[in-house]
Parts: sequence; C-alpha cells; structure tokens
Amino acid sequence: MFLFGSSYPIGKIGLNQELSPLIFSLIRILMMVLFLFPFLRLRSIHKNNFKFVLVYGALMGLGLYPFMYLSLAHTTSTSSMILVMQFSIPFGVIAGSFYLGEKVSQKRWLLIGLVLFGLAIICFDPIVLQSPDSLMLGCLAAISYGLASMMSRKLADFSALEVNAWMAITTLPIMILLAFLFENQEFKTILQHSWWDYLPAIYTGVVVSCGAQVLMFWLYKHYSVQTVLPFYSLFPIFGIILTILLIQEPLSFYIVLGSIIVITGNYLLQKTK
Repeated sequence: MFLFGSSYPIGKIGLNQELSPLIFSLIRILMMVLFLFPFLRLRSIHKNNFKFVLVYGALMGLGLYPFMYLSLAHTTSTSSMILVMQFSIPFGVIAGSFYLGEKVSQKRWLLIGLVLFGLAIICFDPIVLQSPDSLMLGCLAAISYGLASMMSRKLADFSALEVNAWMAITTLPIMILLAFLFENQEFKTILQHSWWDYLPAIYTGVVVSCGAQVLMFWLYKHYSVQTVLPFYSLFPIFGIILTILLIQEPLSFYIVLGSIIVITGNYLLQKTK
C-alpha cells in the first residue's frame, strides 16, 4: 500500500518534468513488458477464461493508467485525485453486485453512500473546482480500476506475474498508437529527454506495477477478498503523506474532512459483509 500510495506524487513529479500523460503511461507499460515478458505462457491463450485476462489488461493499461495521469496532469491537488481514486472501491462493489451476482447488504449500501458523501465534500474544494476535467478523468480512472478489480476474481487460473505480463504485452501496441496520434510531437522526441525525466515513469513501471500490483494480485489468489481489501484503505494515507513530503502540496479543510470520511467509509465497507 505504501508503494501504491507513492505512485501518485511520483507520477506528478514525472509529469511536471515535461513528460506527457500518454508518454508516461507508455513508459510504465514498456517497463512491465521488459520485466514480465519471461512469465508469458502461450498455452494460456487456449484457456476458456483468457478473454477475462484481455479485459483486465484493457481496463488497467488503457483505462486506469492514461486516465490517472491525464487527471494528475490537469490538477494542482494530487491529494484530491488520490481520494477520488477511492471511488473504485464502492464502484467495484456495485459492479460486482450486477455482474457477479454478489449480494450487497443494506449496511454496505449505507457505507457506499457515506463514501460518495465524502467524495462530494472533496469536490467543494476550490482547487478541485478549478479543474473539473481532472475530476472527470479521475472518476474514469477509478471506474476502470473498480472494474479491473472485479474482473481479477475471474482469473484464478493464472499467476499474478502472467496476468500482468499479458496486460502489458497486449496494451503496449495500442498505447504506442495512442501516443503517436495524440502526442505526435513528443512521441518523435521521446529519446531526447534526460534520464532523470524518465525515472518517475520507470519507478512506477518497475516498483509499482511489477512489484505492488503483482503482489496485490497474488494476495487475492491466496486470501479472501474480505481479508485483503481493508488494507487498501492505507494507500491514500501513505499517498497523502508522501504528497506532502515530496511535493509540498497543502491540504485544505475540505480534503482533510473528505479524506477522513472516505477512508473510514471504505475501510468499513471492506470489513462489512
């Protein structure tokens, strides 16, 4: 959770160093390809649930990453975007109730309402209101991650390393195309940056994606969702602390109050059946 939390301030630092969101996403996925390629198993293509691997990969590589970095690029409040990403948890619960047929108790519906109330408070922050595009993109990133988390429950037959390897290898060509189409000028000069400019993207690709993301998927395979998910509430705490330490962003009253409500609501939501 510490590593997950670090990806947001580190990502903001990278975007502030002239890397565009799609190029940043491209480098992150490229790092995953380089490190996880040995774990690909071609025979997995013939498994019945391989289609869920492709859907999971699209939601993460083409949904979460680009929307998250586009959101961070358009905001001056990294902490608010960390908290907006917490919308992925209640959305994942709601999606699971429709797609997987999981029952949602009255208590859980009330807690979902509490989380949404906390997110609404954050949206009243003047800094957040200045960048509605960032808020919308952050919500799209959260929805993508919520759906990916739900989809991961269909992937018990695959190792964590293999799933993320397939995710990287299948989304890399599309991400290259998107970067070429929408960020053509920077795509042509991608090799002209200094190594320091690339370091944040390399960090998120190697440490967060190949480390934390794979470990989280491994935990889902070996422990119940009810055991693993409550730890997810720690990631925004680490993320906000690291944001304060690394990029010295101030916290407003709205963000502090909203974060207490959102983190508490999500923790209880994950502990309640």
